[in-house]
Amino acid sequence: MEAFFNEFLSAYGNIIIIDFLRYFITASAAFLLFWILLRKVLNHRFIQPSWPKSSKLWYEFRYSLSTVLIFATIGTGVHLANQKGYIQVYHNIEVYGGFYFFLSLVIMLVFHDTYYYWTHRWMHHPKVYKYVHKVHHMSTNPSPWAAYSFHPLEAIIQAMVLPIILAFIPVHGIALFIFLTYMIVRNVHGHLGFELFPNRFIRSKWINWHTTTTHHNMHHRYFKSNFGLYFIWWDKLMKTNHDKYEKEFEEITSRKKSCLAKLKVLGLLILFSLSANAQSPQGKWMTFNEETGAPLSIIHIYPNIQTNSWEGKIDSIILQPNQGKHPICINCPGDFNNQPVIGLQFLWNFRKSGDEWTGGKVLDPESGNIYKSKIWFESSDEIKVRGYDGFFDLFYRTQLWRRVEGFGINGLWETIDDRYNQVKAHVRLQTRGNELVGTIQQIFQLPYEGNYPICVECEGDLKDKPIIGMRFMYGFKEAHEDWNNGHIIDPANGATYSAKFWLEDKDTLIIRGYWGPFYRTQEWKRFD
Repeated sequence: MEAFFNEFLSAYGNIIIIDFLRYFITASAAFLLFWILLRKVLNHRFIQPSWPKSSKLWYEFRYSLSTVLIFATIGTGVHLANQKGYIQVYHNIEVYGGFYFFLSLVIMLVFHDTYYYWTHRWMHHPKVYKYVHKVHHMSTNPSPWAAYSFHPLEAIIQAMVLPIILAFIPVHGIALFIFLTYMIVRNVHGHLGFELFPNRFIRSKWINWHTTTTHHNMHHRYFKSNFGLYFIWWDKLMKTNHDKYEKEFEEITSRKKSCLAKLKVLGLLILFSLSANAQSPQGKWMTFNEETGAPLSIIHIYPNIQTNSWEGKIDSIILQPNQGKHPICINCPGDFNNQPVIGLQFLWNFRKSGDEWTGGKVLDPESGNIYKSKIWFESSDEIKVRGYDGFFDLFYRTQLWRRVEGFGINGLWETIDDRYNQVKAHVRLQTRGNELVGTIQQIFQLPYEGNYPICVECEGDLKDKPIIGMRFMYGFKEAHEDWNNGHIIDPANGATYSAKFWLEDKDTLIIRGYWGPFYRTQEWKRFD
């Protein structure tokens, strides 16, 4: 036994160096070349709109080191099994011939792709995902370092493909080297972040069955599609290929980079800077119910260059169950009558006058009335909109709107059911000064749960009130990059938990609720 242990340690020391260098050389070369040296040149080919935080890169690298240890352990087992004759890694190509040499490569690649697809789908099962595969999906915007970023259990599953293959077929040492090299190169390529293939790649039936960086990057963003490793055969056959994959690949590979594009970008930056200094109303704004404070709608204000004025349309509305999904403006006059409320231009003809935008008109979709109006800034993130009515505009009403765009925590978020790994609700987060307000905009009920849920377990003023539109988060204050000292109400059981949360990246929010010394963490994804 001692002799075997010494033999294992002797082999393990060499194999761990080989496994580490195989990962580190490939990942670091890709990172140095594309993320540092060619970053500006290929910026238009970067798939996602923002770059991951450096803390996320270290997270990927740390987990990759644990994967190297596990891969080396199983690799050492394969080495010793070959020495004992349990598997066969041969070194004389004439034993099986040149044809078998290439056939074995094809067999290994096809089997690995099949093994990966089905184990990958299994790891996405709700009862398995958070224990095995979640570590890898913490990289929603992956880098080359994510190629080995696995939970130890997933690393074991990934590594077992090699002893399974070698248990059934003999493989030449060079063929095995080619297979392992191709594996790490394609893995790093899938997590590269840049799409390198040309636009015509996806149009050719001879090569478009290979996966691309875009293909796997979409899996990291959308989770429930694009499970393949080398090929898209299984995704096509099992209908798990994302339906927008080809369109997104075309969009990314059609982006142009030219001097004119640079000038346009510079111009946009200048315009943005000027508009920021001038407190431009351009952007998206949240309106609120004046009695309850609950969010009502998002208004998109934008300039009309032809008329040199400002206009606004209803971008989205937060509907109650009894309002239907597609409301129309039944009381609106003229051309507005019976038009969909969402997308309706209800604000127009505002012009800059000093620190205000005046001379405009606002349509009330509920009553159909049109009011004279003006807009001014209350703060950098808040505007007031005043509508006038009556003789000599004697009567008026003022609303406070808050900016939605440009502030990371604001927006619509998807909450995920821990048991079934499915979207449970959409919640709207909106900052008010230094406080955060969270309301439930929509919940996705199971058939037996009914269509008009109320909070039967809640206490006080919230008892038996509709869950949709409920303010379920309160008291949160911003502290550095966290929001803490707040409370969350769970409508399912009426319990209230102290909590804090923080942005993991632009599109991922981590929420941690505490009950005494215990806590539970959830991950929310940005929806808009």
